[in-house]
Amino acid sequence: PMSFTSFEFLALLAGVLLLYRRLALRGQNRLLLAASALFYGWWDWRFLGLIGASAAVDFWCGARVGPDGLWAARPRAQRNARRLSVAFNLGLLGFFKYFGFFVGSLREALAAVDVQFTGPALDVVLPVGISFYTFQTLSYTLDRARGDVPAVARFEDFLVYVGFFPQLVAGPIERAKHFLPQVLSPRVLDAERVSSGALLMLFGFFQKMVVADNLAPLVEATFRQAKLGGPTPSGAALWLATLAFAVQIYADFAGYTDIARGVARMLGFELSLNFRLPYFSTSPSEFWTRWHISLSSWLRDYLYIPLGGNRGGGLFTARNLLITMLLGGLWHGAAWHFVLWGAWHGLLLVAFRAFEQRGSRSLADSAEAVTPRVPLAGWRRGLGALLFFVGPTCFGWLLFRVDTAAAVPDFVGAMLRPTGWTALPPGAWLSLALFGLPLLLIDLWRWHRADLEPWSALRPAARAAVIVILFYAIVVFGSPHETRFLYFQF
Repeated sequence: PMSFTSFEFLALLAGVLLLYRRLALRGQNRLLLAASALFYGWWDWRFLGLIGASAAVDFWCGARVGPDGLWAARPRAQRNARRLSVAFNLGLLGFFKYFGFFVGSLREALAAVDVQFTGPALDVVLPVGISFYTFQTLSYTLDRARGDVPAVARFEDFLVYVGFFPQLVAGPIERAKHFLPQVLSPRVLDAERVSSGALLMLFGFFQKMVVADNLAPLVEATFRQAKLGGPTPSGAALWLATLAFAVQIYADFAGYTDIARGVARMLGFELSLNFRLPYFSTSPSEFWTRWHISLSSWLRDYLYIPLGGNRGGGLFTARNLLITMLLGGLWHGAAWHFVLWGAWHGLLLVAFRAFEQRGSRSLADSAEAVTPRVPLAGWRRGLGALLFFVGPTCFGWLLFRVDTAAAVPDFVGAMLRPTGWTALPPGAWLSLALFGLPLLLIDLWRWHRADLEPWSALRPAARAAVIVILFYAIVVFGSPHETRFLYFQF
């Protein structure tokens, strides 16, 4: 698809905005459909058929399930419709994303015991955004089966829900309950919403073009060395690259989300919040309420809770958490290092949960139980957030970024004995500070104000100053090379 940072996208958005206000609701939805088809088909128009097929299956299944569905009096037929939706969407995702991975893993496992297996060799191209839109269409059928949302009458309205171009390829993963009413109702298009959306969009461009794209070469230089078969980078280089990648992936993905939310707001929509200052978290459970919220809540509602959630005792809860996070890791990519990343976060959730429950029991058995506990605040919370970021979070990002799981032991060993500090280029740490600290300061401002868009409360002159600063930061420091958003590969 078009990149948000391309001139083609800006031209498309300008054309849509020019026509949009002149149309009634039905015309607006059809314009959005046309823009979405052009946006996604810009990459490869043939994959539009996959989105259409996924939407058609769930539109058909969704109309038949649920207490008000066409098959309301036929429970067995409803179950079959649900199974069709699950099988089709997961089958689509499995074939295009995981077929080669599983065949290759089976081949390697058999080769380890001297069994030769060639297996089918298919060079399957991964359609951009397939992990997002399959989850979105599937959730509609599952919500219909629960009776949470009414059926959509028009297929074209359902296509707007599935293919809305600002969030089509990298989310947020919208729920029908939240987004469909906005598709079906007239939108408010006042000057305040348009200006607010444009400023949020500008902040997204700052995160992507100034922060993420300028840190990308620093990260790539270290990890490419190992990928090409060179010696393991020094511990210092790995620490620097891992910290830089933590900032890069946050700025890249949150930047995409803010651009998407800003564009949607200019069109009269409000997308779900996907990030709430995740690096200020002090525990894994808090982290997953702040990072990629639309995915973590999807996994919670459609996987963790159906597995049993926290019912059935500690061992069952631990099992459910591990399964959920393992599959959440695999959702990100067909590679074992993503599975390791999911396993790491699953183990963190299990360990922290056990520790917190033990602490609660100890407190309940003591005289202090009559005194309510006060959450950590001020410098203590800041220290806790820093330790959690540098330790568990960054180790997870190392697992996420490596090109092969086999490199993890050597990398971890090097990081535990961080030699070679003087071998780093003089400007390496300066680059991380130059492009990372401004984002940190902005996030501290957002945290202090308890407002993710604190500029909206500023006086007009101060808000104009923010716009000028962001604009010139993009012009002066924005990377001249257009780079793909990281989550386009998922």
